[in-house]
Amino acid sequence: MKIKYRRLLYTIFFLIFFIFGSFLFFDTAGYRYNFKRNKLEKTGILIVNSSPTEAEIFLNGQYQDKTPSRLTKLLPDQYDVEVRKDNFWPWQQKLTISSNLTTFAEGIFLFKKSLPTVKVNGEINILAPEPGQGKIIYSLKKNGLEEIRFLNLETDTDLAVEQLPNKTYDSMEFVAWSPKKNKALLKKIIGDFNQYLIIDAETLKIKELFNITRLNFERVSWDQKNNDYLYGLSGSVLYRIDLGKNSAESLIADHITDFMGRDSEIYYITQVANESLINQVILNQTPGQIKKIKLPDFSEFSLAAAPDGYLALLNKKNNDLFIIKSQVFLDKNMSDNIVVQAQAKNLSWSPDFKKFLYYNDFEIWVYDLTTNEGQLLNRYSEVIREAIWHPKKNYVLYLSNNAIKAIRVDQADIKNDLTLAELDNVSELTLDRQGENLYGRGKIGSQQGIYQLELQ
Repeated sequence: MKIKYRRLLYTIFFLIFFIFGSFLFFDTAGYRYNFKRNKLEKTGILIVNSSPTEAEIFLNGQYQDKTPSRLTKLLPDQYDVEVRKDNFWPWQQKLTISSNLTTFAEGIFLFKKSLPTVKVNGEINILAPEPGQGKIIYSLKKNGLEEIRFLNLETDTDLAVEQLPNKTYDSMEFVAWSPKKNKALLKKIIGDFNQYLIIDAETLKIKELFNITRLNFERVSWDQKNNDYLYGLSGSVLYRIDLGKNSAESLIADHITDFMGRDSEIYYITQVANESLINQVILNQTPGQIKKIKLPDFSEFSLAAAPDGYLALLNKKNNDLFIIKSQVFLDKNMSDNIVVQAQAKNLSWSPDFKKFLYYNDFEIWVYDLTTNEGQLLNRYSEVIREAIWHPKKNYVLYLSNNAIKAIRVDQADIKNDLTLAELDNVSELTLDRQGENLYGRGKIGSQQGIYQLELQ
């Protein structure tokens, strides 16, 4: 072979080696040529996890891998990310991959495609899920009787408590669960008399409150901390009922419209003419030492559940919500202790009580107490009727008209808003503790009762 051909061959080999070596070097270093921008760019990483796993990952419609996965060497850009699995609703979102950074798509919950099935068939009156999502107390009307029952969501058992003849009372309603979630309080209305029943979810025994107090209470509530304490309002006097001692003592006489107890701390709202006040009494302090904070005039607030250190005030007539720090009773400055003041018809706390959601007819908001930041989850054209937290995942399930929907709580501009099922007259949604099944009152065609929707 002539020398010039050898030199040409060596040059070609050298160029190939140089080009290939350079490509290998830049590729190993995480660089790729971006033809869209006509330049060499440092790539990014996308980490995708889902529940259930083994779901297919697509970027801009192209299959990549199955979850969980770490996708590398992605050019900086906005990608249409889709996670799919057979018999599950897909998850979709636009994600931006940045140079030399890792983007996370974690906590993706794929909801199962399923149809609602009847768990309990018949006319349901009471339907009250236990806050810990382990059981439901409900009543079934049939043949002139109303049967009180407990549905255990963990063991899938349905136990009868007692049958009551409908003719012996005007109506019956649920009042509250005890703090330990092992007792339920019901109210039977008999003319002008309110008969309160305490039902033990473990022994299925019933205790009548009147047999302890010999009083007719307009309103009764459970202490938020102490399982043995109930509070009852009779006339203008607030009583504390001790179930352990089978006794009742009067605490406060005032123009009380609502009240709440936290062991030794008593909070109550008073209204005289147009003036409304929220009051605090510490029972182990000097008697008569009542601290008062003025509320807006003409307001009709009630006290809702809230964690220690906070109070939730809800005016369902005007859809006003105040979340305030209980510190307000020490420094007397209302404006400095308002956490949230918003239009809302209800609120729901996350299982760890670190976040709460609140909603009005057309918006769902989430507020994080750890960061003191609020977020508009989404705005809708149809009326929102209920909204609850998923117990395990960062999702909210809500009712809009008769559709059951789910939305992920994140900062994405485009939300994963799914319609899971539709029923007539659906209400009182609850989930089991793992968030695998959804329950609620509903109707499909002529069949009514408690329905179950499998989510995973």
